[in-house]
Amino acid sequence: MTSAGIVPMGSPWHGIYGLAILSVLLPVFYSLEFEVSPIFRQVSFAVSVLGLVYMWFLLVGLDPLDYRGLTQRSHSALSFGWFIFAAGTYNNPLANKAALMRPKGM
Repeated sequence: MTSAGIVPMGSPWHGIYGLAILSVLLPVFYSLEFEVSPIFRQVSFAVSVLGLVYMWFLLVGLDPLDYRGLTQRSHSALSFGWFIFAAGTYNNPLANKAALMRPKGM
């Protein structure tokens, strides 16, 4: 997020008043909104739960200071890796054979 790079920590503008939680929950929202395969849904839920656990670790101070950069990069790789996984699933003709990515009700 751009605001995290410009505004110092401690300010409510650093995370734009908690807007970052939406990026953690996006995989769950996406898998609930669209008709997706069970494996895609499980991966989406796992990514969101791990993201919430990571944020909880940061909030309560369980993230070790010596490894904070490593854990941030790991979380970023997991979060952005989900977008790659979702795009690959969406563009895969075998996954779309049964219109798995069609919005519900259409």
